[in-house]
Amino acid sequence: GGELNNLSREGSDLTAIIWAYTLLSECVLYKDVGALYTSDPNNDKKAKQISEISFLEYKNRFYTSKLIQDRVIDFCIKYNIPISIYSFNENKCGTKITI
Repeated sequence: GGELNNLSREGSDLTAIIWAYTLLSECVLYKDVGALYTSDPNNDKKAKQISEISFLEYKNRFYTSKLIQDRVIDFCIKYNIPISIYSFNENKCGTKITI
């Protein structure tokens, strides 16, 4: 008893998702990388930003990217919570992930 437990690497994202679920709202996540791209924009000048994607497509194409941890995505799918990804440097939505 009395042991401390942290939510590991995805702790802040999971906390935000749980608040969104509690408040019946969309969740906004601020990231170093404010959007998903068709490929790595640092290595591919033809990479295009993805403005909207479904959770199923995210799981099929980006699950290993670790931009959003697996447990967070699974929780969003289970409880139908959309996510908007914003960049720390910009005040606009980069990618929206929905059901």
